[in-house]
Amino acid sequence: MKRGARVFGHVGRTRPFRAGSRHKGWVPSAAATAGRAQRAPWPRLSTLAGEVGGAEVHGEALVEGVTEDSHAVVPGMLFCAVRGARVDGHTCAERAVERGAAALLVERWLDLDVPQLRVPNTRAALGPVAAAVYGRPSAALRTVGVTGTNGKTTVTWALAEAFAAAGWAPGLIGTIETRVVDRRQRAALTTPQPSELQATLATMAAEGVEALAMEVSSQALDQCRVDGICFDVAVFLGMAPEHLDYHGTMAHYYASKAALFDPARATLGVVRVDDEWGRRLAHQAAIPVTTFGTSPEAQVRVEEVSTGLWGTRCRLRGGPDGTVELASPLIGAYNATNLAATYLAARLLGVGRDEAVAGIGACEPVPGRFQPVDRGQPFLVVVDFAHTPDAMAVAVDTARSLVAPGGRVHVVFGCAGERDRLKRPTMGRAAARADR
Repeated sequence: MKRGARVFGHVGRTRPFRAGSRHKGWVPSAAATAGRAQRAPWPRLSTLAGEVGGAEVHGEALVEGVTEDSHAVVPGMLFCAVRGARVDGHTCAERAVERGAAALLVERWLDLDVPQLRVPNTRAALGPVAAAVYGRPSAALRTVGVTGTNGKTTVTWALAEAFAAAGWAPGLIGTIETRVVDRRQRAALTTPQPSELQATLATMAAEGVEALAMEVSSQALDQCRVDGICFDVAVFLGMAPEHLDYHGTMAHYYASKAALFDPARATLGVVRVDDEWGRRLAHQAAIPVTTFGTSPEAQVRVEEVSTGLWGTRCRLRGGPDGTVELASPLIGAYNATNLAATYLAARLLGVGRDEAVAGIGACEPVPGRFQPVDRGQPFLVVVDFAHTPDAMAVAVDTARSLVAPGGRVHVVFGCAGERDRLKRPTMGRAAARADR
């Protein structure tokens, strides 16, 4: 066993490159555009009015795409004037028209000679309208939406492996990347904006993706980014203080995540009940849920967890499949509940028992999630995305469990930009569990 361990973590997220045009993320492929045109004609503005209550239309236009970014407008698009924290999209509408916008989605009539669709709230309308423009592509996919403070990326990556083991072409949308079968693009947001999201789903449907695993952040739910999608399965992994600079209170943070477990957004749920928030959600969810965790209250219990540099093993008891043994190369006992969430979501989606187990076993270490780095050095180095005090404490304790007697644990971490300053003192206290 190597004598020392170093854990590198950070708070917040770096800004990766954005490929392609100035559109924020995946641009619809030619296949997606052609496929949409073959399924149905592009919709007219008056048709889109039926997607939103209280809508009014002035003028008529054929809508051949949708965006809320005035720089991304191409001729034929619907430009959505969304009011943000810093910029009111209505002030950018003239630029959008100059770039060829066929119509505008607005909250107030604008003095511009272009067809307009007025709605009470453009942010709330954008998801359903974008879904309609791109032919409701999520309906062609099996879908899992994963929310929770920690573990979303790991569970979606493991789900993609389970889909592949079942013979389904996988899609993935999350913090690290967007994946369309075997094509990958780095992500700018955990959950994309509605126009980008629906365009991406259209690309997936056109290019043969059969099942999608998607991270769904609390901000995305609060900002209606996933409206227009009803997930087949929603997963809740638990909560710890996070994003309180945005949400203000844990109650609001919880309410945002709990919104995923509504019949308009999901059909079935998988809920971890190892904290008070999960137990509350299990009682309050408006959809049928399967509970899991190490808690005796869980319907499916996670037991006999073991971990080492080789990975993690655990046993599930109490579910419809009886006793199930799971093993994965993922390091850290905390991953046992992530494996359980993956297994249950995959089974509810229709993945066979053996295929779900095999997919979990094939999941390689996720970039930046307790990821060992070996360059021949005489000590262990691990990179981890520990961005909450709980996650930092778990990362340090996991590192300590892997070092030889007498070994020391060193932590290097930082806080990105202006984000979530309130948790920095508690992050420091969690890091102080290390020797240095």
